[in-house]
Amino acid sequence: MAQTDPADAFGHTVEQPSPVPKKRWAGTFRHMNPPSADRTTSPSTVPDVGASDYLRSVLAPVHQSETASVVLTVAIPAGIVHGHAVHPAVWLRRMAAAVRSRPGPEEGKENVARIFDAHAERRDDHGLTQNALMASINHVYLADAVLTSGTATPAPSLPGQGVAPGQGTLWQVALSDISAWTIGAPGPSV
Repeated sequence: MAQTDPADAFGHTVEQPSPVPKKRWAGTFRHMNPPSADRTTSPSTVPDVGASDYLRSVLAPVHQSETASVVLTVAIPAGIVHGHAVHPAVWLRRMAAAVRSRPGPEEGKENVARIFDAHAERRDDHGLTQNALMASINHVYLADAVLTSGTATPAPSLPGQGVAPGQGTLWQVALSDISAWTIGAPGPSV
């Protein structure tokens, strides 16, 4: 039952909500979107999960196999990015190869590339339980990614040039930066 406060600073009556008993949430991987106090789950209903949980479910097979990928489009503060979501180790090895292919001193490039290679070797998502795997997914690793700004045209790789298919770049996007997502790449406007 609601309680009333006699008056606020302006003399208006203010209704105060009754305190709701706090429930301790014991979720395993839904830490980004904890359930509200009024959510209930029964065998006959589908549990309400956050958008990041659905995205983690889509990414889980990719994190379990280095040969798997899925085309995703994500909305981030910088614009819309689409590309192939790949296993983190695949992304890290491709980043190492990209560093090696850039112009510059060989020694410096090789030192940086070895860092990416070392991180790729340490990735082992294969033996994780489902809950541990889901909890470990905090980023989307996109290969052949293309950033589209608010003008709905691909951001050029060089001034005056568009991005050809397969010529995109590598993007790592934090799930917390994603405001919307869909499976597939953007199609032509209707």
